[in-house]
Amino acid sequence: QITYYARYLDWVVTTPLLLLALALTAMFGIKKDKTLIAALIGADVFMILTGLIADLSPTPIRYVWYGLGVAAFLVILYLIWVPLKA
Repeated sequence: QITYYARYLDWVVTTPLLLLALALTAMFGIKKDKTLIAALIGADVFMILTGLIADLSPTPIRYVWYGLGVAAFLVILYLIWVPLKA
């Protein structure tokens, strides 16, 4: 199977920047929560890397990595919709 590494490299660079811009916009006028920003970016990079590992893994193990990526995505959604929204 073909794996497009450039796609994952692009996502590792651009999506953390998008989340950083979103977080800084949400925290405009208040003290910046660096822990929240680091958690968002860390979960995002983890989600992308688990997707890459899932793409490179054989079929039964692929679903474990996919599940970890989905869990990281749910963490990102929670961090956006609960503390960042406040």
